[in-house]
Amino acid sequence: MSNVTNDIPARPVQQDDIFHLTFSQLHHIDRLCIKYLCRLDRDGRVFINVANITSQTGVPGETFMQFNTERRRAWRSARYLKDKTNPDLLSGSILKISGSTDDESVTLTFDQLHLLGLIYENRYEKDRKFPCCAEKKQIGDSIHPRLKTLSSQDMDTFFLTRRETFKKLEIDEETYMEPESELKKRLEEQEKELNETKTQLKLANDSVKAKEQEIESLTTTIKKLQIENNKVHDVLFQENDYRMETKSHLKLANDTVKAKDEEIESLKKAVKKLHIESFDICQILWTEKIDHTKTETELKLASDSAKTKDRKIESLKKTIERITIEKDALHEDLCSEEDKHAETRKGLCNAYIFNAKILENLKKTIQNMKDSEEKKVNDLESKLQEKQDELNNTVKLYWNLEKIITEKHCEALIEKKYGAEKKAMEKKIQEFKEMLKTQKTIFKKMQDVIYN
Repeated sequence: MSNVTNDIPARPVQQDDIFHLTFSQLHHIDRLCIKYLCRLDRDGRVFINVANITSQTGVPGETFMQFNTERRRAWRSARYLKDKTNPDLLSGSILKISGSTDDESVTLTFDQLHLLGLIYENRYEKDRKFPCCAEKKQIGDSIHPRLKTLSSQDMDTFFLTRRETFKKLEIDEETYMEPESELKKRLEEQEKELNETKTQLKLANDSVKAKEQEIESLTTTIKKLQIENNKVHDVLFQENDYRMETKSHLKLANDTVKAKDEEIESLKKAVKKLHIESFDICQILWTEKIDHTKTETELKLASDSAKTKDRKIESLKKTIERITIEKDALHEDLCSEEDKHAETRKGLCNAYIFNAKILENLKKTIQNMKDSEEKKVNDLESKLQEKQDELNNTVKLYWNLEKIITEKHCEALIEKKYGAEKKAMEKKIQEFKEMLKTQKTIFKKMQDVIYN
């Protein structure tokens, strides 16, 4: 689906562009273009289903869009067609419209197509009456100078095929979804009827040629009479000498007029050249404006991206600082714990020595008092066993603390807990720094391009 708006100027097509179409294709897409142009003037926007038009008419999508562009240009410049001396009216692409034979082909410009369409609409679409010979003479008398380059046969072919096509083809340009088989069948019937009409037209043209031959014979007779009249006019040579002098004066006047006409033509060409240059400058300015808008948008996006990455880097730096502070605090805690463990070991050693001395003293006392005070000895033995158990527990606690202290201490624990996270964050910060450096380089280059 192609979207066409009314605020986009029509692209000028090169003079050597040629559209090769059949009459049926021309009348199909021309009527569709006129409908779309009317809707474009009314709504300012129109949607064209190019795919369906291509599948139904056989006209490629690109060709149809170029045809629509040229048709729109002719439509927009219709008000200038009143100026019959305007040299720009025949500019643009060429339509090569082919029939069933080469003799029936017609070559037009888009401006001529527009003028013929206006004549057809006024003569047939409104009055429902096709021009007869007398009306064709009237058209020929008032015809636009840009149409005088067309032969009478080309005009007849155009009007006849346009009438026959519009009689037999009903196009719903809103949906344009008729099945392909029905369209092919209908097109074959239309081509058949069109060929019959063309045969009749060929017979009529043969009759016209016979009339032209008769006219040529009459012209020969007239020439003979003119020769006889020239013999009679010999007596008027003296008067003709006077007329020759008058003609010489007229010739001088005509030469002066031709010189003025040539000067006017040169001025018209200069004006046309200036008009083309002005249009090219407008196109360049429009393109530069679009590029400038895109560049500003890209600069804004790059600036926003750089700010976002700066914020992420600041956040990561704060996280690393927090982790470093926690690491230092943990290291200080471990150092203080080591000092406490050293004091604990010292106290345990003193307690062990003290308990050993007490045990030795108790053994001696028990040995001395064993005979006399057996009951007291038993009590002392139980107390000794309790002290022994307490000593064993103290030694066990001491060795557990020694084992904990002798492990990889603070650095191993910190490396195990935070090492991988720290390395990943440092790597990510380095990547962000490189990305930020690249973004700043691109941003600086874009600023240099804009301001230089």
